[in-house]
Amino acid sequence: MSDSAKSGRRTLSFNVGRLEFSVACSPEEEPALRAAAEYWRKAVEKAAEDSRHLGLERHAMLAGINLANELLTLRGGGEFGDSPVSERLDALNQRLAEALETPPKRTGKA
Repeated sequence: MSDSAKSGRRTLSFNVGRLEFSVACSPEEEPALRAAAEYWRKAVEKAAEDSRHLGLERHAMLAGINLANELLTLRGGGEFGDSPVSERLDALNQRLAEALETPPKRTGKA
């Protein structure tokens, strides 16, 4: 019997574009993780609509940063509100916005 079977954990798999992800979770965590995965998938699709010239991996990263920013904004004056983490996220969002204005460089490799 595997360690995950002994502990009652299971593997939740989901796809975002051509990428497949697997996450170990307890049966109680599965519904929330499924909802989170779907929310993230939609955020990746939105990022892809907004910046078609980037690859899927960049869309996924952009979506993740946007979701982290959304969480921190919703927390308002919470734990990260005026912290260096919040400032760093703002700086990363600015850099991403600038990067989206310039198509990525191609290496010439197939």
